Amino acid sequence: MNLDMFVDFYLTAGLFKGYFFFLGSMQLPENRFDKIIDEDGFKSNPSLNPDLRIYLEELEIVKEEFRKFLRTEIKSKPENSNQLIEAFIVRLRKIRLVVEFKIYLSFNLDHRSEKYLVGRSYWISYNGKLVKKFAKVLGKEDHIKSNGKIPSKIMEQLEHDLRKVMWETYKNEYSIK
Repeated sequence: MNLDMFVDFYLTAGLFKGYFFFLGSMQLPENRFDKIIDEDGFKSNPSLNPDLRIYLEELEIVKEEFRKFLRTEIKSKPENSNQLIEAFIVRLRKIRLVVEFKIYLSFNLDHRSEKYLVGRSYWISYNGKLVKKFAKVLGKEDHIKSNGKIPSKIMEQLEHDLRKVMWETYKNEYSIK
């Protein structure tokens, strides 16, 4: 998620909270959230990668559920609307993160002061904050690196493994089989 979308998310969430505080449970127009729903903010084009198909399908399902909620259910549950909209936005952010995430490389030292290379990625907590959650030890730095660089095959496997764990976490959080 790029910085503009991040700022838009918080501004929209803040405006929405203020809206309900001052105006009660009146309905916001559905198109107020179109930008949050439609603009994924991916740096690449994930639809070109067939391995991401299942995650993109889930993203479209969540988008449609959010739109349906904004069209219909918000009228019947105005007292819970703020929390439900925030939950939808967090869910959208999570599935987008499964599709495209950043890998952070770091080192851990063992008791003999040997460096182990670790790949990490973030997750989004229930309240929408980024948290360090996933990590995979790649191995000893001197065994992994070739000419001072990590081979692309190892990075691809790391991305695959982290995405798999993120997807399982997502499925568990939202009771998806």
